[in-house]
Amino acid sequence: MQRFVPLAFFAALVLGSASAQVLVPRGGGSPIAVRSQHVDATLEDGLARTKVRHTFVNPGDRPLEAIYTFPLPAGAALTQVAMEVGGERHEGLLAERKRARRVYDDIVRRKRDPALVEQVGRNTFRLSVFPVVPHEETVVELAWIQRVPLTEGAFRYVYPLGTTDRAQRAEQDLSITVRVRSAVPLTEVSASHDDVQVVRRGPHEALAALETRGGNVDRDFVVTAAVATQEPNLAVRTYRGESGDGWFLAVVTPPRARPDQLVPRDVTLVIDTSGSMAEDGKIEQAKASAAWLLDHLRPADRVNVLRFSSDVQAFAPAPVAATEENLAQLRQFVAGFRATGSTALGDALRIATEVPAEAAPARGGRADPDEVEEEAIVEDFEVLDVNEESEPDALADSPFDDRAFNDVIGIGGGAGGKFGGRFGGRRNLRAAGGSGTEQALKDQFEWMMDQQDPDGHWDSDGSAEHDVRATAMALLALLGDGNTIREGPYKANVVRGVKWLRGQQDFTTGGIGVDAGPGSLRDHALASLVFAEVYFFSKSPLVKASAQRALDFLVASRDPRGGWSAGAGASRADDLQLTAWALLALFSGKEGGLAVDDATLAGAVRWIDTSSDASPDQAPGASLLCRILSGQKPNQTPALSVLADVILASASVIDGGVESLGPDEWFFRTSAMYQMGGRHWKAWNKVMKRALLELQRKDADARGSWVPMGENPTRGRVETTATMGLCLEVYYRFSRVIGAR
Repeated sequence: MQRFVPLAFFAALVLGSASAQVLVPRGGGSPIAVRSQHVDATLEDGLARTKVRHTFVNPGDRPLEAIYTFPLPAGAALTQVAMEVGGERHEGLLAERKRARRVYDDIVRRKRDPALVEQVGRNTFRLSVFPVVPHEETVVELAWIQRVPLTEGAFRYVYPLGTTDRAQRAEQDLSITVRVRSAVPLTEVSASHDDVQVVRRGPHEALAALETRGGNVDRDFVVTAAVATQEPNLAVRTYRGESGDGWFLAVVTPPRARPDQLVPRDVTLVIDTSGSMAEDGKIEQAKASAAWLLDHLRPADRVNVLRFSSDVQAFAPAPVAATEENLAQLRQFVAGFRATGSTALGDALRIATEVPAEAAPARGGRADPDEVEEEAIVEDFEVLDVNEESEPDALADSPFDDRAFNDVIGIGGGAGGKFGGRFGGRRNLRAAGGSGTEQALKDQFEWMMDQQDPDGHWDSDGSAEHDVRATAMALLALLGDGNTIREGPYKANVVRGVKWLRGQQDFTTGGIGVDAGPGSLRDHALASLVFAEVYFFSKSPLVKASAQRALDFLVASRDPRGGWSAGAGASRADDLQLTAWALLALFSGKEGGLAVDDATLAGAVRWIDTSSDASPDQAPGASLLCRILSGQKPNQTPALSVLADVILASASVIDGGVESLGPDEWFFRTSAMYQMGGRHWKAWNKVMKRALLELQRKDADARGSWVPMGENPTRGRVETTATMGLCLEVYYRFSRVIGAR
């Protein structure tokens, strides 16, 4: 006679763990150990079907309600649960959990014999059994299917037996039979236990069997079946249920990969070296494991090792090639580990999971297109030259009112919304500059990438004196176009540039390139802005430390009046522009969550208010931009409109002699006028676009670049080109603070 009992079951896909192998009486009492278990399994072309019978005997004198907790192997799905009590079999129905629980409780109240299965964890099921009759056998029968993947040319079937609980390691009778069938020839079949008998039944079939009586089960049972084929092989297995519905599994067995076909791996090993690792030889075991890993890398692999205790120390900022020289240094690095300190696990994991740098391409190029996934580009379309005449709404500004004002800053990078439209937004802000602007930026980036050194930096026209500022300006241009250390077509170039800048920082003082002579504080301010914006997007703890030290150095370098001085002999305009760069770095750092004192920001803005005047040669663009980003509004501060009028009045002069305006002031005036919007921006946008597009070089080797400009050019070609690119990115680099739509 068969009776069906409700079995609550949901989410059949679970992960494996140790087998429980005991019945635990509900309400307390001694566990009932499994008397015997019999396993019958078939592994056929990557699909395993397993049926298990567990037999228990209640040694007490009264019936019990008991709990049996069991795992399933990785990727398995439960297909059958049954119970046998007093020679009577009860089949389980897979039912929705709440309904099954109600039925089970009702049957228990009527003193009948149900069984309930529930998933109690990600990888564990619990079977409630009633009654467990005294001195009689109670049998629990389970069946499941699982996919066994082909890994390195072999199928590996695991039946979980091992457990760390002494109460569950009772002696029992055990029999396991695993039939192995494969559409391709079996080259080897092996088992984890020495007393397993393996019998070959031809080139495509084998049997592994284990039988013990009164044995102690303490480790998992594993059968490994290696296969080999010269050509890809397809095997299909089908199943149809009683309802008529079914499924199939198709397994393709590829030939074993040749060494030249193996995909290179990036391996990062994270090792705990905190004080707790000093116990029981843990640190030595970890070091031995690291040594084993280093010994088994392939030449094409890359590797890095991080150790963490109270702090985090990495062998290198990113994985390095597995050369003999690097491996020797890595072994020495690991050998020096000592167990001490606390556990900074969170920082270690964040650093380890950062996107590693791509292998550095030859000077100036992107990474090999065969190694880096490229996005497809649809080319059959027409781009309209969108401007204020063809699409007025694209550049129109909103009224200056409190409701439209939002505290948004960010010059060299940003996300849709707060930091602009380079990662998305409500409309195609990139198109606002027109097709001419987009092409100019493409040409600019191609030229700039050709100038980047393999170590990540850009030369300041052949002189190493101000390579920091050239590199920083190039990175700001890349960040402004949506490239970060995590995404973008020039991600690899950004990663290499940021790594080089970090290498230039004095980690004691936080200064970056400050020993380069006159103007070096400007170099530091630009690098600080890069770090602040890179941290905003990545939240990398490595970049955070560099950014915070850089900002702290910047604050400590202020002039007593509240601003920043460009040095002896510098003009007021030089001081104003340096102060503007410093404020942009501090604004961006504060927006990203770095520690920035509000009093420092307020003091610098007050200094700008008192030190600048409405003169075209006193950096009106720098003054206007900083005032807007600090929260001043034209409808409340008339001086803003006065400065914008001064800039606008100079536009006609600039239009006739554009080279006379230096790149910094080009950037500040363009950014400030974009923030002002309205008639100021419309007029300036016409001048700016026409002038910069006409001045961009079109000849072969220099295509995409701009020559140094200004009355006394002090910026190299790379720095000038990057700054002009920042001007052309103004449409989407950062949101309007005033009246943004």
